[in-house]
Amino acid sequence: MKTKLIFLGLLIFATSAFAQEITTMHPAPKYAARLDVYHQYWVGDFSYGTLAVVDKVNWRPGIRAGIERTWVAKKHFRLYQDLVLGYYHNTYEERSWILGSDIGFEWRIFKQFRAALPLGVHYNNAKAIDVRYVYEGDKWVKAKNTDKAISRLQIPVGLQLGWRFMPSSPHPVDLLLHGTLSAIGPWQPRSGIPLLFTKAAGLGIRIGL
Repeated sequence: MKTKLIFLGLLIFATSAFAQEITTMHPAPKYAARLDVYHQYWVGDFSYGTLAVVDKVNWRPGIRAGIERTWVAKKHFRLYQDLVLGYYHNTYEERSWILGSDIGFEWRIFKQFRAALPLGVHYNNAKAIDVRYVYEGDKWVKAKNTDKAISRLQIPVGLQLGWRFMPSSPHPVDLLLHGTLSAIGPWQPRSGIPLLFTKAAGLGIRIGL
């Protein structure tokens, strides 16, 4: 009888220790902070300005930061939502601010390798900064761009790949690689703003809070 009780006690201890290990190996913090940098440009041929710019632009940077909340967390699946604020600078064309939210579906595929499909709705406020010229006398003279900022609606859909470091920590760190396609159109119908498409690729970091 004593042997059976000792065996039962060891079994309970081993089971609880294993369950605790599973829990600590794969924590799912309810909130996380993230920071992303990316390069973005138009899909197809599109240009601003009165005259063509001859300076070659290789880097059109954007940055965004946000807070992410996990709504559903399973062993291999997570449903999350974020709130993001970002800035994008496209030399000779435009600069813009974004404020929006994304819903993401994330799967843990192998060990700490994860893939996610985010879909968002963003407010996009853009100001044209293309080079303007006026013809004075017998030559072109650079003029100030006086166009007002415009409000647009941006719908991004993306693919995100990542690896989680320190999975046993209450503050795990994810390094992310992501690509995004976006449709950008008028915030209000019949505003005269054309429907445009952009492509972006970048890197990010997410830290559990």
